[in-house]
Amino acid sequence: MTDLKKEMESNIKYKYSLKSIFAQSLALAGPCFIQIGIGIELTCSTIIIGALANDKNKNGLQPLTDEQASWFGSLLFLFTPLGSALSSLTLNRFGHKTCMIITNIPFIVSQIMFFYANSIETLYACSMLMGLSVGYSGGPSSSYIGEVCEPKLRGALMSATNVFYYVGSLLFTLIYAITLEWRLTVLIGMSIPIATVVILFMTPQSPMWLLTKGESLKAQRTLGKLRGWPSQETCSSKEFKEMIAYTSSVVYDEDDNETGKCLFKK
Repeated sequence: MTDLKKEMESNIKYKYSLKSIFAQSLALAGPCFIQIGIGIELTCSTIIIGALANDKNKNGLQPLTDEQASWFGSLLFLFTPLGSALSSLTLNRFGHKTCMIITNIPFIVSQIMFFYANSIETLYACSMLMGLSVGYSGGPSSSYIGEVCEPKLRGALMSATNVFYYVGSLLFTLIYAITLEWRLTVLIGMSIPIATVVILFMTPQSPMWLLTKGESLKAQRTLGKLRGWPSQETCSSKEFKEMIAYTSSVVYDEDDNETGKCLFKK
């Protein structure tokens, strides 16, 4: 217990320059855009239900009944847990960066389907896809922030990214207030997941995940980028060594569990 406390105390003693804060903030651009996307997805059904309830809107769809509107608004939340389950199954295999890219695929597909929707069944399918996207995004983005940020900034930066959810919701509402056409609003809103994918391709992978895959040299270079390129001594002698010790114990535990399963099967 004493050793663990000492380790935790040593985490606070990392001494990086202001470039480190800038580098970490820049790396979180992808998760921030994901939060904007979540804000859009959760606001989307509200905007569309309101638009379809207005007979003056020539949108090619019949006004929704109360039951249809209820199902359309609820399916997103019903499919969110399924997205979270899928995320937990693929996160360790593909890594945080790849999973954050994947989460935008159902989002983009749902927006394209919304634009061409001419039946309530299509709207239901779009709502399901958005639910999968929202659920899938939670694990990778939160884990990425936790693994990329140094301990003293982790809480502040994670809280800051959550603000972007409200930015997305407000942005989508403003676009609809200007266009007064939900199909056009959806089309414009689709630029957010596309921009997110582009940003994520330039985002560094998590050093912790790279270490679990045995890519220690790449992990060290990535950590150097995320800490504003400090001196080799500062980066390798403290935080990186602790990362190696932690990931080694995790991999060792996983190997033990696998061995135990094999013995049990025999």
